[in-house]
Amino acid sequence: ITGESPEDALRILLDLRSQITALDLVSRNESLLDIQTSSLYLVPIQYHIAMAYLATSSTYNNAQQRFENLQKAMGLFHDFLRQMEGIMSYSEGEEGQRLYRASNIHSDYHAFLDKLDEEEDDNSEQPSSWIKAAELTRDEKIARLRRKRQLENDIDTLKSSFQVKGKSKEFQEANDEDDEALRRELYTKQLILYCVISIEELYACRKEMEMLNVAVRIEKEKQQHEMRMQANHAKGNFKNQQLINNNLEMQGLYQTQGKTQTKTPIELTHIVHDPITGKLIFQKEQIKSGVFRPSWNLPTKTLAQLGDQERAAALQRSKQQQIDQKDQLLQPKRYDQLLAEGLEDDSDLVDASALLDRKWDDFKDENPRGSGNKMGDRGDRNF
Repeated sequence: ITGESPEDALRILLDLRSQITALDLVSRNESLLDIQTSSLYLVPIQYHIAMAYLATSSTYNNAQQRFENLQKAMGLFHDFLRQMEGIMSYSEGEEGQRLYRASNIHSDYHAFLDKLDEEEDDNSEQPSSWIKAAELTRDEKIARLRRKRQLENDIDTLKSSFQVKGKSKEFQEANDEDDEALRRELYTKQLILYCVISIEELYACRKEMEMLNVAVRIEKEKQQHEMRMQANHAKGNFKNQQLINNNLEMQGLYQTQGKTQTKTPIELTHIVHDPITGKLIFQKEQIKSGVFRPSWNLPTKTLAQLGDQERAAALQRSKQQQIDQKDQLLQPKRYDQLLAEGLEDDSDLVDASALLDRKWDDFKDENPRGSGNKMGDRGDRNF
């Protein structure tokens, strides 16, 4: 069944329940010891059918169908928990009853029933507070989670030990009674775990049913609002059309001397002269062009185009730098600079540098050192 779809699993489980009922394999008036081990795993059939109902509809596309599935699942959870109460009431002093009481199943389930009674007694139109109903204190949450985890760990340990012992031929031949006891303990703890999960699912179903009721009510109010808006819109269109027709009759068309003339209003065009460019700016066209323009500057090129431009500019700068370096090497320099650069063997550069040095010597002869600072000594110092 685990590999089937929820719908197929539900159909198989319903057929199995009808067969169990027809053969009367499980009774509510029996204790755990009275139920055979081979039939003990059939006790939670109501629980498995309820979980299949919850798995058949996991979306809110069909709220009514989901609501009906939740109601059926809650009824099955109630039947299973009441059945377990009846079985445990006849199991005084047994290990299963001890686990049942240690898990607080009886008190938790009756707390849920008390919450249902309070909701039935409350006749107010305010929605019930099932969303906060399952809120517990921190210690209670931790205790409930620990009990559930302990049951799950015990079940996993029993399953693993049962698989290991089942592979041993000596165990199969000499320990049939131990095998049955191990199976019985496994089925009993599974029943207790199913009871704990059933109570949690009851709270979850009530919360989901409340949310579905709210969603359906909101959807109905939305549809009614849309219908009212459409009706008002239709009435408003009719009135607006009447006003338009009246305006056309008064302003649009009129008869003059047997001829039909159209009266059009005067349109004003605002023209502004741009003082910088000297062009005429039509204000209407300018406003139109900027209606859908964002407030920020839009990009004028793509990143690929920008990268190509930057690369081309970098190549051009590198080429120009190489040309400038070559031209700079061929420029006339003073002879000491030629020696520093190792170009003293180039005769053309040596001749150019000799000419440059001669001009520099002539400039120093014409402008001796300190000659530019003697103008202050000329003339009368009193003025």
